[in-house]
Amino acid sequence: MRVMTKPVTLFAMGLLSSFSSLSAEVVRNPINAGIALEEFQLFHPNNPQQPESYASPFIMVRPTGWIFESATIDERITFVMGIGATTFSLPNDSAKYPTGGNYQSELFPAVALVQASGSYIFGDLKAPMLKVTFGQMPYKYNPDAKNLGEYLFRSTPYPNTVLNSPFDLVNSAQASILGIVVSKNFAGSHWKNDLLFTSATTAPLYDFSLAYVTSYTINPIFEVGAGVNLYRLIPVQSSLTTWKGDPGNAYPDSSGYYTLKGQMLMARFSVDFKPILGNSIDMKLYAEGSLLGIKNYPKYYTKLADRMPVMLGLDVPTGGWLDKLNVEAEYWKNPYLNSTYHMAYDGIGRPNLDATSYQQAGLSSTTAAVKDDDLKWSFSATKSVSKSLSFTAKAANDHLQLMQYMLAAFPGKSYGDVMSRKDSWYYVLRVQLAI
Repeated sequence: MRVMTKPVTLFAMGLLSSFSSLSAEVVRNPINAGIALEEFQLFHPNNPQQPESYASPFIMVRPTGWIFESATIDERITFVMGIGATTFSLPNDSAKYPTGGNYQSELFPAVALVQASGSYIFGDLKAPMLKVTFGQMPYKYNPDAKNLGEYLFRSTPYPNTVLNSPFDLVNSAQASILGIVVSKNFAGSHWKNDLLFTSATTAPLYDFSLAYVTSYTINPIFEVGAGVNLYRLIPVQSSLTTWKGDPGNAYPDSSGYYTLKGQMLMARFSVDFKPILGNSIDMKLYAEGSLLGIKNYPKYYTKLADRMPVMLGLDVPTGGWLDKLNVEAEYWKNPYLNSTYHMAYDGIGRPNLDATSYQQAGLSSTTAAVKDDDLKWSFSATKSVSKSLSFTAKAANDHLQLMQYMLAAFPGKSYGDVMSRKDSWYYVLRVQLAI
């Protein structure tokens, strides 16, 4: 991790020194850095891209680290830069390694730009007229979600997919976006509004989406929120967003083609029981639902209910024994495999209908409704020993992705949910040291 820290720090100092030369008041914020060690085990996973992969149980121990450098200039401009790193391993080919098939022979590093963003505050600093943030950044509109949810920016409409991060197994309920966020609060910050103009980071790259997210705190107990994402509203190349070069992407009646464009809706609420039960009772009930594509298309997208994931979560009080104890559940009646495989490889908007993918997932067929993965669940618990040291345990059957080699020889992430079977699940034990 020391190797990573130096170039980031030097780069940040270089930017800050350039502003200092303009006689700006520069405040260097404390560095946010940390390391974690995770041990996790997958039970009955599936990997549609590599049939020989992922024995059960699949065991891995990996380190994770991150460092963020930030600064504020004249109280209006803030820069944040951060990188994260971890390792991943590749399962062996069971044909070549019959005695140790599906276990690992080598660790591979994975380094990612976590954040490179800047923000500017217009108007009064205490009650800004506007705040504009731009760059690559994590974005989270549901403060209560711990694992599931956050559908508006972690989903696609056509094909219908909901996928988690391949890097973060713990506390990963947020999206990484590339673009601009314009924020404005009203009614003493009770009514929050974000307008987002983002660029796609999944194939086909760089299509532009326009989204609006809002929330209103009715009182200390109730909060409601809603949003809309006009996904790929402005294609960079229309022929790639609506691909007409593959007969499999045409309607059955030959009247049109499936497109990757679509409009997604979101609604959520939360109920905080602290004002009722007392501040020592950390209990909150929350829910979120989404419609992944408001328009029906022939054959594959004929029912709105099939495109509506719904999540319910509860923060459970522990009497101070734990920092947080949380349980979440999701129901999503998706009749197809949760996979972006065809979107990434063929550029087509219909579902993944590859028979091998379904067989590897242990699912019945491409024509029968896929019911084994309709219900998802997650349990997590966190305990802090000090301000810097904490322990987390998690068990889940969610929309987990994993790192692996894809596209011939390049490392990437699995184009699908590796927890697609009814008996699929995993646990994570994590110790974290952060400053």
